[in-house]
Amino acid sequence: MSPAKQLRARLDQAAIFLFIAGTYTPFLVLTAGSSTGAILLAVHGVTDIFTDKTSTRRNGPGQRQRTLVYQAGGAAAAVMGPSHPLNKAWRMNRVDPVRRLAVEALGTCLLVATVVGSGIMAQDLTSDTALALLANTIATGAILVVLIAVFGPLSGAHFNPAVSLVFALRRELPAIEMAGYIVVQVLGGIVGTLLAHSMFAQPLFEVSTTIRTGAGQWLAEAVATFGLIAVILGGLRFQRRALPHLVGLYITAAYWFTASTSFANPAVAIARALTASFSGIRPVDVPCFIVAELTGAAAALTLMTWLLRVTDAACIPLNPEESS
Repeated sequence: MSPAKQLRARLDQAAIFLFIAGTYTPFLVLTAGSSTGAILLAVHGVTDIFTDKTSTRRNGPGQRQRTLVYQAGGAAAAVMGPSHPLNKAWRMNRVDPVRRLAVEALGTCLLVATVVGSGIMAQDLTSDTALALLANTIATGAILVVLIAVFGPLSGAHFNPAVSLVFALRRELPAIEMAGYIVVQVLGGIVGTLLAHSMFAQPLFEVSTTIRTGAGQWLAEAVATFGLIAVILGGLRFQRRALPHLVGLYITAAYWFTASTSFANPAVAIARALTASFSGIRPVDVPCFIVAELTGAAAALTLMTWLLRVTDAACIPLNPEESS
């Protein structure tokens, strides 16, 4: 190896060490002569804009730098590729897989418990179907805001196999992790149904008899899931901080503008087949719902990838709400 290449390799290593250690920008300037140092210096400056300034005042610069490591480290690792040492270093700062799976299971459990439980409560309190649906809608939209806001930093707060599949197709979630996410989401959803039944003194195991089939229902599920994925991907690009509210508000609206009341989630569809309450769906109707949901998700991924494609990084900020 030539002396010049050896120097660049040393600068690469120094840049990675300083960045992971949370070193301030002036020190990273010393390593800007290497490709890694230049990228990290640029990423450090960009993500500094995205970091909440109140975090610095509240938690001190150490916490702020740890936030930068997580935000900028992922972006820089993606630029350098999976084989680069930075990628391995960044992964050490992520939540470990077991905890991410636990969060996905817990979140999906609470989501389904809310959907089924609020349906049972509404059914017990009123015979007015519209009022019962309104109660079910409000509870579902509200819990989505809470779950995404609280659990998003830990696992991404997918709680939905369609969402996990989309991120896997975007190469932002490894296939093996996607498989684990889907398994625990389905299991968590089933436990959520059982939990709701237990709270309302219902039989633990039931089978729904609510008919949800036909071209209109399937189209509604495709549209509902298309909109959900579009909101998530658009929100991640332009309104990250508002994403929990965007998803909650979208599902609240979709309850009422879709004929299927917007399941938009294969794990939830499976779990709701196991309740005979207001929110149920016949097991025989679930496979067509899932196909429609995945079709809508794939269509949204295709369209949003094209819409959000950036040909010139200088034209569109990664987070425009911070640019004003």
